[in-house]
Amino acid sequence: RCRGTSGCSEAACTSENQESKGETELQTAIPRQRSSATEREGNTQHLIAVTASLSNTRLRMADRVGKVEIGSVCFFMCDMQAGFRGTLPQFSELSLVCARLMAMAERLDLPAVVTLHCPNALGEIDKGLKTDRRDVHFFNKTSLSMYTADVRKFLDKAQHIRTIVLFGVETHAAVLMTALDLVEKYEVHVVADGTSSTASVDRLFALERMRQSGVFVTTHTSLVYQLLKSQEHPKFKDVFDLVRGPAVNTGL
Repeated sequence: RCRGTSGCSEAACTSENQESKGETELQTAIPRQRSSATEREGNTQHLIAVTASLSNTRLRMADRVGKVEIGSVCFFMCDMQAGFRGTLPQFSELSLVCARLMAMAERLDLPAVVTLHCPNALGEIDKGLKTDRRDVHFFNKTSLSMYTADVRKFLDKAQHIRTIVLFGVETHAAVLMTALDLVEKYEVHVVADGTSSTASVDRLFALERMRQSGVFVTTHTSLVYQLLKSQEHPKFKDVFDLVRGPAVNTGL
């Protein structure tokens, strides 16, 4: 019932109440519409972000395939010194694989980094390893990792290098530490039959540890195929001759 002033009809009052109710509902609906629009916009932005994330993930996955391209590779030979010959099992076979790898780098005109760990104690590079060509860079070190300040400066100047082929000794020490340092910035391929440790268990678990951190594990024979890719390569026969014949047993 209308409780307004005298002369106010019930119909008029009802009409006013309906108008007031309609205004209230409209005022309530507008924020809801705004909220819905904001929510739709938020969903759209979320969808865009998810799509971009998936795209980036695919790109990262493509980058992590691990194809070895000749134009971006540098070989790293770690501490293959005469002092290890009497302490590492099958060192002669290991030295042969490393010699093949260094010859591979030479025939394909690839740069190489060679480190010597405390040479006063461990001696010079083992005989039979040809390291006297122009594009071999020597660095003495006392740290386990090959990625010393001097090596870092060398790599910083060689902007084309994106992939490191790593081999040498010992797998669970200097090779592992080098791989973990380098993999933060470079794609690293460790040559399983081109590295060794005094104890085979250390070698096997170090290779697995590197794999867990994103390092690719390969063999020197497989690496030849990855680098050459086709018999049409002009140096195919010259390089393939390095691995022709019986396999080298390095204890794997």
